[in-house]
Amino acid sequence: MEIGIFTSIIIAVGIFGGFFMSYQQIRSLKKQQYDETLRKSMSDLYEVYRTDFNVETKAECELLATRILDILAVLAKLNNKGIIDDDLLEFVEFDLEIAKGIMKWYDKEGLGKKYSPSSSAKIWSNLTIYFKKHKVKICKDAALPDCIRNYNDLK
Repeated sequence: MEIGIFTSIIIAVGIFGGFFMSYQQIRSLKKQQYDETLRKSMSDLYEVYRTDFNVETKAECELLATRILDILAVLAKLNNKGIIDDDLLEFVEFDLEIAKGIMKWYDKEGLGKKYSPSSSAKIWSNLTIYFKKHKVKICKDAALPDCIRNYNDLK
């Protein structure tokens, strides 16, 4: 009977160890996924800014603005849920200020009504939450992408 108890204890310890190792692997995979999301978002943001000088129409400008806000909204959502730390978003702090300026422009031009009967604050609610939580200031108009500053001159 003693052998049965000893064997049961070893099996229980083995099962517990297996669960612990599986948990650690899942945690590591999630961290890698979030790191990859952050890296990809930074790359996407860089690419969007690079295309700013090729924007010739209002539709292209709206697409560029929407793309910037979408990319930053993903990062804001991850931060709002506590998945990525505030420290990581320091790298896009100025971009977040620009996003706040783009949202102001978006509402000024009435683009929310064009795409949905809503304001930018509702469309990009994760950014709105992040802005309030972190007291993000708005950028100066000169920091906005050229196409947004010259929106009315586009076709």
